[in-house]
Amino acid sequence: MKKQFILIAFGLLITSSSFAKTIDSRISSVTVYLNGAQVYRKATTSLKKGTNEIIIDDVSPFLNTKSIQAGTAGSPLILNVKHQIEYNDPVFVSEPLPEKIQSQINILEDSLFFQNLQLQKIRNQIYNLDQEKKIITNNKTIRGEGKSDSLAIFMQAVEFYHQKLNILENELLQLRTTEHGLAKKLNRTEYDLEELRNYSAHKTVQPSVKPQVHQIVLTVHSDYDTEAEFNVSYLVNRAGWIPSYDLRATGASDPVNLTYKASIYQKTGEDWDNVKLTLSTFNQSCSFTVPTLAMWEIQDKAESERKNANRNLLGYAASDTTMMIQQGNFYSNTIIPTSTSTDNLSAVTFNSAFTGTTFNATTSNGFTIGTQQDQFILPKSLAGSMDKTLSNVEFTIKNRYSIKADGKETMMVVNNLDMNSKFNYISVPKLDTDAFLLTNITDWRKHNLLPAKANIYFNNSFVGETDIQPSQMSDTLSLAIGRERGFEITRKKIDDDAKEKVVGSNIKREITIEIAVKNTTGETAQIELKDQIPVSKTDNIKVKEIDLAGARLDENTGILSWKLKLAPNEGKIIKFTYEVVHDKEIEVI
Repeated sequence: MKKQFILIAFGLLITSSSFAKTIDSRISSVTVYLNGAQVYRKATTSLKKGTNEIIIDDVSPFLNTKSIQAGTAGSPLILNVKHQIEYNDPVFVSEPLPEKIQSQINILEDSLFFQNLQLQKIRNQIYNLDQEKKIITNNKTIRGEGKSDSLAIFMQAVEFYHQKLNILENELLQLRTTEHGLAKKLNRTEYDLEELRNYSAHKTVQPSVKPQVHQIVLTVHSDYDTEAEFNVSYLVNRAGWIPSYDLRATGASDPVNLTYKASIYQKTGEDWDNVKLTLSTFNQSCSFTVPTLAMWEIQDKAESERKNANRNLLGYAASDTTMMIQQGNFYSNTIIPTSTSTDNLSAVTFNSAFTGTTFNATTSNGFTIGTQQDQFILPKSLAGSMDKTLSNVEFTIKNRYSIKADGKETMMVVNNLDMNSKFNYISVPKLDTDAFLLTNITDWRKHNLLPAKANIYFNNSFVGETDIQPSQMSDTLSLAIGRERGFEITRKKIDDDAKEKVVGSNIKREITIEIAVKNTTGETAQIELKDQIPVSKTDNIKVKEIDLAGARLDENTGILSWKLKLAPNEGKIIKFTYEVVHDKEIEVI
């Protein structure tokens, strides 16, 4: 009975034991956020009946352990998902030899080989000459063992012996001298080589620890032996994307083409090899707490900023300001590190957050992408699709990409589209007598633009760059895309009409400005001219408009504007006059 109980218990132990094995997985797709990324892995393996422990090796060491999710189709049941680190024992390895030392060892080994060959050749020659000498000295004629009637032959043999031995001895002397020199040289080479080999053998042995291996462990139960595919995802930091744009116009009658680009970088510790990419503007975080809405109180912006400033002076910080500072720090992490110090970046982030324009921090550190040399026209077929949700915009990139975990940027096209625009010319002759071609884009908000640099091209020529800041722009996005030399514009002050009078304790001065413009573009064109009159902020100085030539006046800024429609070669002269009255005791600037 006792034996039977033991057998039953042993059988239950076998049935309930788990099978642990490490499997290979691949990264199938990645969703890249402005700061961070979500990695999706796939793995297929066989399961035994009962509980299985599946180990997925070499995941990113920078993953957020709370974000790990796993799923599988079919009957297998995932019981547990966890993250673990496998620590390896140190392996002792010799420090590698310096390249110069290894090169010297190789040279000496080759030299030693050829020196041995030369020495062997000399010794072979000495051996042959010694054998020849023995043959001569052992000859019976030379030794006097011949017949008595062979005296003449004997005398010839002695003479031959004398001559030949002299030659042999001289050759042997030269060879032995050469042998001695070669032997000394060879010994020196062997000594030097041994010294270098001893240096190599006694190099300090350093313990080398293999990197920690980060693993995801799945505990899975199956009712029977089967094959199963697992999908695992997790969030990582040290990755992100930075937007940039190309704005291209080919003429004043054509729409403006916008190429929406992204510069992706990642240093997550795992390469993304031939993966499907999705770019998201969602500000992902690792919190899974459902947010709650507070009361939204609408108020005067200037009054609110004044109250916040007063609170800060008293040592208090407004709650909404604190929130924006945290958001600013979040966005500052999306910048690829440059030589800009962290302290400077934090200061910029704080100031931007206080005004509510958090994204300014991302462009204040001097980081730029998409230089003029990098620009090229890409077909619209390469652009991805855009999926807009309530909380973010996602761009699905059509082509697969491989991105190494080295922090280097990979530039790609996100979207390519034409935008409705109207063109007009504008000039500010007081500052620049050239006319500028201005494009006014009216439907830009529906394209979900992010704050970024934009390179401007006109007629396939690079004309400059601008900053796109959606949070600070009106419904119309106005961009200067080039200078127009087809207008002749001059501006001058009419001295004859500049009258200065003293009236009591005041000085009254009347000033007239003349602007002349002529259209030489060869076609009818509309142009807006801008100038200004001074604005007084004190009662001691008064400005009076006498004749503004029909200009539209902004009383807050003193800016004057005229909109003219000029036929080819048509010109127009605008004269406007204003008066300044001030106390003669003060100096006007």
